[in-house]
Amino acid sequence: GNAAGKFQLIDLSTDTSITYTLWTGVIGGAFFSMASHGADQIMVQRYLCARNLNHARAALIASGVLVFLQFSLFLFIGVGLYVLSVSGAWTLPTDIRNDQVFGRFIVEKLPVGLVGLVIASVLAAAMSTLSSSLNSSASAAVADFYKPMKPNKSELQYLQGSRLLTLFFGMAQIAVALCAWQIDSPRSVIDQVLSVAGLTTGMVLGLFLLGLLKQPISSTAALMGMLFGFGAVMAVYVPGAIDKPIVAWPWYAPIGTLSTVLITLALNAATRS
Repeated sequence: GNAAGKFQLIDLSTDTSITYTLWTGVIGGAFFSMASHGADQIMVQRYLCARNLNHARAALIASGVLVFLQFSLFLFIGVGLYVLSVSGAWTLPTDIRNDQVFGRFIVEKLPVGLVGLVIASVLAAAMSTLSSSLNSSASAAVADFYKPMKPNKSELQYLQGSRLLTLFFGMAQIAVALCAWQIDSPRSVIDQVLSVAGLTTGMVLGLFLLGLLKQPISSTAALMGMLFGFGAVMAVYVPGAIDKPIVAWPWYAPIGTLSTVLITLALNAATRS
């Protein structure tokens, strides 16, 4: 693995189209993590379940440590599979994709009994992630749209509305998965998922930062800034989706955040003057 460069920790390349470099990790990763762990509904709803602020802070720090260990395990598994395949101990089809290797290893190499346990673990992890995203989507839709438009409804009606919205978002996720399957991009699943997440995380972080400012920000300026931020991210996302990347996906969050904040502040200042 070391001979094949699998243990290279730091890449100092300044090419913005390369995904895994020191600069994308430090700069792009910082913006992405601030958005996903500081302003995303999936994480915030978990912080709100903590006993107090200190417990929420401890949980956030602990999650960072556990995620580091978790991804280290993933990387070592990948290196182990690579060594197993190139050593001749395990023959793989020449046209197999990297994303398919681990699944094939589970089916072909793990003993009976352990296969079922691993598959059950994978499904449980997927279900926990999906349930969190569905719950947060429905909660945000009810709190930000349904309640303001229908303020005099009973709690039972809001509950029923959240159930229907959960069903709607579930169907939307299935539709996105089917579309992604039909597209069959050569990029890895991790790259595709994180690049799609980067489309909106920057805008969410930008609005969150604007909310921390002492000066009042008009809702019109914030909306226009958010739309401009989305357009800026889409301008660099589309070339990457057709395998002609301008910048790698870790830069999507900084681009979305900075463009949202700067345009909103400029429009806000113009309307006030």
